[in-house]
Amino acid sequence: MHGSVARPRAAFAKQTLRVGGTGTADQGSGARNAVRRLADANLTVLRVADDGRLQIRHAHDERTSFALLDGAAATVVWDRRAEPARHALLLVARTGALTVTAGGPIVRRGSSVVLVAPGDTRIEVRLTAAHNEVIALRVAAHLVAPALGELHVDAGGPSLPWRRIAPFYAFVHGVCATPPGPADEPDLIALSADAIVEACARTVLENVTPYEGIVDAVTAFIAAHHRDANVTATSIAVRFGVSSRTLQTAFAAEGSTVREALRGARVRTARDLQARHSRMSQAERARLAGFASLSAMYRALHAYAEPASGGVLPADEVRAAG
Repeated sequence: MHGSVARPRAAFAKQTLRVGGTGTADQGSGARNAVRRLADANLTVLRVADDGRLQIRHAHDERTSFALLDGAAATVVWDRRAEPARHALLLVARTGALTVTAGGPIVRRGSSVVLVAPGDTRIEVRLTAAHNEVIALRVAAHLVAPALGELHVDAGGPSLPWRRIAPFYAFVHGVCATPPGPADEPDLIALSADAIVEACARTVLENVTPYEGIVDAVTAFIAAHHRDANVTATSIAVRFGVSSRTLQTAFAAEGSTVREALRGARVRTARDLQARHSRMSQAERARLAGFASLSAMYRALHAYAEPASGGVLPADEVRAAG
């Protein structure tokens, strides 16, 4: 065979940690409450549901660390402060749900995909369902930097279709679940790890919106989609991959709410339709403006006719609303 062949990376080192129901780690010093740790991953299991078990299968080399977490509700901590280099953490839940806190920017895609930007902070991950199956990718900063760009604040995006994530999940699951080979056996799979991790990061970071700019982004979305009666404050939060509370807090800082912005857009459209199509039925006007019902349109028109709103409605609309 002619030409050069890529030199195989060292094989992934592999470990398995099984933890029974621990309760909380600070409740006592007995074996049942002992803190369990994977030193090579800087990973500590603080708590597992009292009647449950958690298994963590871990595979790592000098650049990348993969983990497969399978089991009951639990709290797991990655302490990046002990690491010599900056890493990002990418979590994907196939089943169950994730709650993640960290001292740096977090990107959320729905409730099952989370990326924590590179840093040196402690990351706490709570698996909150009765049964969870989650992969975790701890990756060097340079592998996610091209996709992450200059993101310095939390961001979010709509949930990703499983078909987009499934190939990456299958790769990590396979690496972690396959028993290690002989120490002197080349691990050709490891050669693919960097490319797969980078592609996964790019997928997760597609079309995300920084939370600091989310009011403008949501306002533009409302302008384009308010005529759809299925668009609600809740569905908008899901679309942008943020909690309803986060979205409401962002709008409150601007002196408004998502519902007010949505209703205001529909009222303006209803008025415009009345001005341009005077013979249109009220029911049709309500439907085309995005109101769920005729009575909902009347209530909104009445509310926006109040002096405090700064809007003045034609007399026939005020009478219809009253």
